[in-house]
Amino acid sequence: MSKIFSATSRRRLTAALTVSLLLPASQTFAADTNETVRNYLESEDFVITAERIPTNRWDTPATVHVVTAEEIERNKYQSVEEALSHVNGLVIQGNNAVMINGNPNIVVLVDGQRLDNDNAYSVGGFRHSVNLLVIPSIKMVERIEIVKGGYSALYGADAVGGVVNIITKKGTRHETTLDFNAGSWHRYNYEITNQGAVGKFGWFFTAGLHKSHPYKYGDTSANLSDINDNTLSIRLDNRFDDRSSLTLNFMHRSHGYGKFDRDETTTHRHYFDLYNNLSLTYNFKEGTSTPGFFRYFRNYKAANRKYDDIYETDEYISEYDVVTHKYLSRHDLSTYQKMQGFDYQNGWALGQHKVIAGFEWHQNKIDSWEIDALYGRTSEGYFRNPYNKETNRAYYLQDTMAFGDKWTAVVGARLDQNSRFGRHWSPKIAVNYRPQDKTKLYAWWGRFYRIPSWQMLNDDLMGRSNLKAETGSTTNVGVEHNFSDKTSATLNFFNTERKHALPFGSYSEYVESGSIKERGVEISFTQKVDDHFSYTLGYSHTKTVRYDSWHYPQPNGFRAGLHYRNRGLRANLLAVAGSGFDNNFKYEDAAASNAPRRFAALDFNVSYDVTDWATVYLRAVNFTNQNYSYGGIYQYNAPGRFVMGGATFRF
Repeated sequence: MSKIFSATSRRRLTAALTVSLLLPASQTFAADTNETVRNYLESEDFVITAERIPTNRWDTPATVHVVTAEEIERNKYQSVEEALSHVNGLVIQGNNAVMINGNPNIVVLVDGQRLDNDNAYSVGGFRHSVNLLVIPSIKMVERIEIVKGGYSALYGADAVGGVVNIITKKGTRHETTLDFNAGSWHRYNYEITNQGAVGKFGWFFTAGLHKSHPYKYGDTSANLSDINDNTLSIRLDNRFDDRSSLTLNFMHRSHGYGKFDRDETTTHRHYFDLYNNLSLTYNFKEGTSTPGFFRYFRNYKAANRKYDDIYETDEYISEYDVVTHKYLSRHDLSTYQKMQGFDYQNGWALGQHKVIAGFEWHQNKIDSWEIDALYGRTSEGYFRNPYNKETNRAYYLQDTMAFGDKWTAVVGARLDQNSRFGRHWSPKIAVNYRPQDKTKLYAWWGRFYRIPSWQMLNDDLMGRSNLKAETGSTTNVGVEHNFSDKTSATLNFFNTERKHALPFGSYSEYVESGSIKERGVEISFTQKVDDHFSYTLGYSHTKTVRYDSWHYPQPNGFRAGLHYRNRGLRANLLAVAGSGFDNNFKYEDAAASNAPRRFAALDFNVSYDVTDWATVYLRAVNFTNQNYSYGGIYQYNAPGRFVMGGATFRF
């Protein structure tokens, strides 16, 4: 990367940024008023994730999609991953991993704080950079902003496919909400939320208990116990004055299941994951167009895997089971990951320029505890490797420049200094043209780098120690236009090229590739027919050129929605479809997946406000009973047809 972005180029970029700050002003940005930022949460025309400061989406050179709290409530989405699955161009794998623009490497934020833990894991043959189990309950969500395309210049490693920013709710009024629902696959869900405000102090918290048994779909031999998924999310806000406040966020989630009896070689498995994420953020210059913050965060993950393997002979180190008359090999692996760091950002509005600068210090540490007779480890104890700890320092600078009433340009760069992989630059340049009030044309280009995860480097598991950092570039060109207040359309082309592409797959297929190219197009159309009916249409095509025959799980993706609203009655019909699958997985123990070459899943939901404080609802998910999870060769993760009913009470 240092050769691609030489010292001379770095000096030129620095000079360009310096000169841009000295250019005369031809347009002054929106006045620094509290109303400017307040409108951001009240209007879809304002977004914050694309430039890390509040901006008008029509002046933002990016493909941005917003899922609002109203949309979440209208469709009674039960999780963030379910809400994301209905966004054009996004694919959910294994129920807890997301891909954008054909790429599994994305950054997930909660109120701007990075949650992905830099420890990639595999779902359906792809190494994902984030597990959606780390995110809070959807009852906490005010809105979700999805920015598509490479954003390493602002967000660093893994911001290759895009960025998902989950913005949580503040306590504004005294209210308690109870939500109960039950449905197919022995599902039971109970959630309580409470919010309030006293003077300058506000709170919002939610707690939930979830139990279900969905794993027999697509695999009748599976015999798993119920999934237990418990959540607790807390947000506390204290305002000092009109321009400064302190925010505490805490998110807890425990997720586990076990009693796996799939075939004659594995008798029992028990999986349990624990997530605790804490952040404390001091916000300053609030209510201005360039707010700043200082944050400390600490993310903790504990993963425990226990299972017993049985064999006909004593070929492996094992003990004899007098019940089954076979040899038993016990495996106990626990992984503990701690990520902590400091983030700082400040900004300045200087005439036609909005300049932001930031610093990040992140430290990631992983330890494992393993008892494994199969591989000769018969004694308990920690095993460590040279790659269990790393520190990354980052500096970023970006200038957003307005030229007249129609043109906006963005120039920025990020410097990452990693304790294992040294120094890397990620530049970016973008331009936006706004010929009409609700029309924009944009183009941008940026470079990125991504370092190997701990699992990739750990020879004791499945990786190799000589991997290089992945580098590449992304390009986006698009247009967005509102034909009227009721009709809008978007068109976006993207292209990503990766060199030294990091490995994906599992075990024997875990090898390093040479290069990968991902390119495609997205088209979406939205229209409000009248005061009662509206509909949305979306199509995405992604072509992936890879070093082997692994495929992308949704080459052609289709999204559609028909919405009806009349007073307290709301009804929605949603469709998710895909085609063009090559149906070829290269797992070590399976020549091909039993997943279909195409699918068309239909969801239906209806809700009715019985009173001002009570709502009842009914949902039918995947009504066509399509097996489209693509969670790998084990298809019991597919959702299957699912019916659920529930009620919400507000006090």
